[in-house]
Amino acid sequence: MRSLQRSLLLSACLLVAWSIVPSAEAVDKGPTAADKKWFEARAANRSGRDGMYKGAAADRIERAKKAAAVAQEVAKKAADTRVPGQDQTFARIVEFIERLDPAQAEPVKAAFAALPAEPASAEPKAVKAWETFFKSKRAALTKPTEVLGEKALGVSVTDIAYDCLQQVFTYDPDHASLRKALGQTKVDERYYGAKDMELVKAGLRWDSKLGWIVIKDLVRYEKGEYFDLQTRKWTTLEEANTLRAERNQQWVVQTEHLELRGTAKLQELIDAANKLEAFYAQVFASYSLFFSKEGRSDFKLIFGLLDHPRLVINIAKDPTAYKASLPDGVPAGFSAGMWIPAVGASFFYAGPMEVMYHEFAHQILDVFSEGSRAPVWVVEGIAVYTQAPVYREGELRLGDLSKNGMIRTHFRRLAAKNAMALDTLMALDYRAWSGAADPGPQYSAAGALAQFCMEADNRKYRADYVEFVRDSYQGLSQGHTLWDYLGMTRADFISAYQAWEQATGTTIK
Repeated sequence: MRSLQRSLLLSACLLVAWSIVPSAEAVDKGPTAADKKWFEARAANRSGRDGMYKGAAADRIERAKKAAAVAQEVAKKAADTRVPGQDQTFARIVEFIERLDPAQAEPVKAAFAALPAEPASAEPKAVKAWETFFKSKRAALTKPTEVLGEKALGVSVTDIAYDCLQQVFTYDPDHASLRKALGQTKVDERYYGAKDMELVKAGLRWDSKLGWIVIKDLVRYEKGEYFDLQTRKWTTLEEANTLRAERNQQWVVQTEHLELRGTAKLQELIDAANKLEAFYAQVFASYSLFFSKEGRSDFKLIFGLLDHPRLVINIAKDPTAYKASLPDGVPAGFSAGMWIPAVGASFFYAGPMEVMYHEFAHQILDVFSEGSRAPVWVVEGIAVYTQAPVYREGELRLGDLSKNGMIRTHFRRLAAKNAMALDTLMALDYRAWSGAADPGPQYSAAGALAQFCMEADNRKYRADYVEFVRDSYQGLSQGHTLWDYLGMTRADFISAYQAWEQATGTTIK
């Protein structure tokens, strides 16, 4: 908590302007003549989104049933026509159906398991017959999911659109039209974006532990050598880490969206790069309406593939080196990391990922809104909600309350009757926030409010909330309250939030 307080104090000094949305005690603005069109437009958008959310769960099961029926046809044909490569395809089909509805996948899995063993070779005529048959079935398997994804994108329900695209990639990771739309190129079993491709064309490939390596010299890496791209010399990783541990010789590693600098070991920098790139993608998938222009989204946007200068992140080898890496006059205090808008970079030391996620969330949102004019409870709430991602089905995901200790603390405080009230939270300005003797209650309360807006009631408030955050950051909310954006009266908003607090609190241990 103390590190966040110190970081926030610094950020507050650098903000260009401060603004506050009315507290929960404020009187409803209501549809006056001046903003009647605003309320009507929001209501129309909300209606389309609500319909999409309500039908998504049932549609998921129906899509699984349709895919399972096609899979059974495929299994029946394969019983008579076994050719090399089928088993890998069948495994992807099962995984695709499991992501939709595990119950539908079991009979399909059994049907494929009952097939004769896959042959090592087959007659060209048999291979051709199989390819002709399977071509139409491939499209039938994923078409309903693609259609739903495009429909969800059209009404800005981007989390459903993202899930649909990921489901398609589960079965068909090389989906030509989708990869083309995303601007990605496959090289050596990995997809790269436009910036990464510049390095790939120079003969480099991304290694999950070493970062960029010279692919033609892979054998030398396997023998323990390491090519330092900054000195353009062969050495060992141990020697390179020793050299780069000095601040004036620090590592510089570039990825599609990031530029990492630091004195931490290369392995630590690459681990952070992998995690932060995955995190970056999830921030865009979850908050794509924050970044979209005129409320529209596309495939590139929800996959975080907008073109922009790389975001700068500094990772020092230890707390002492972290303090030394900060710009002159910036006190580290008890912090483990901070985003400093004035220099356009984040600063951390290797290790504490939760702080890194929290501050990097600030960095992303600030950079793409050219600085925040949002109330502090909005800025910190969204960062707290975002700071504890988890891996699920092989992907980094946000919003898992079981892993977010800071938000869970809010519910324990509710039970102890010492949680910060909503009115008190919304009344805090930056100076009051950073001056709190114990900032814990305000961080946990702000995070809980963001959790409600992002996840409650099958995510029905998510799109409206993200647009509220976007407009608040840009100073464009025109005095409208959070509940105005959510299409609720103040009383209904308070009632819904408190009911969610009570229901969720019973699940927190």
